Amino acid sequence: MSLALPAALLIIWFSVHASSETANHSAPPNTVPSGPSDWPQLRGPERNGVSKDTGLIKEWPSSGPQRAWSISSLGEGYGSIAIKGDRIFVQGTKGDASAVFCLNRADGKTVWSAALGPKVNEGRGNGPRSTPTVDNDRVYVLTENGDLACLRAPDGAPVWRKNILREFGGNNPGWLISESPLIDGDRVIVTPGGRGAGMVALDKMTGQEIWKCDAPLRNSEAGYSSIVIT
Repeated sequence: MSLALPAALLIIWFSVHASSETANHSAPPNTVPSGPSDWPQLRGPERNGVSKDTGLIKEWPSSGPQRAWSISSLGEGYGSIAIKGDRIFVQGTKGDASAVFCLNRADGKTVWSAALGPKVNEGRGNGPRSTPTVDNDRVYVLTENGDLACLRAPDGAPVWRKNILREFGGNNPGWLISESPLIDGDRVIVTPGGRGAGMVALDKMTGQEIWKCDAPLRNSEAGYSSIVIT
């Protein structure tokens, strides 16, 4: 499945957003500034699918929404987007690699991209299934093959990376890992599904293990859902 269609749908939303708010550009150098319409992870700021944006139009114009831009070079994948300030983060593929892309929100041009590990082909669709998680000046990405990476959001430089299936003895489920990493304070939490490692908390700055625990079904494999804290 190509990511070009979701990208096209995304920029239509931008073109009809009626708010005049703009991103905050007073952030320190080498950071990604926050903006009023940030959507930095799966299902939004609080992972509840609720947007606090205001000023949205109530119906499409008769001629339909105007397309601001589109992009067709993101390869394959099923994930959604993360937005922070003037940047968009989305997973896709580059050749045989599973990758993450950083785009300019204004025109859709690629700011940087980073290969994270091998692309996995699967009968129902190839490539990643996850959504990047942006936390301050870092972006956390998990591929369909269990490659977890922490990158610098401004330029994509690697901070740390590890394969959670190899490290914690997990197995890739039949339709491949579809989880989006959760940031909880100083921790990044994922579900490798290995023995005694149904859920794992890592130091978000270093990737070092803080704790791990069994899943509700002991020694179950990694699944297809993402963690929510309530």
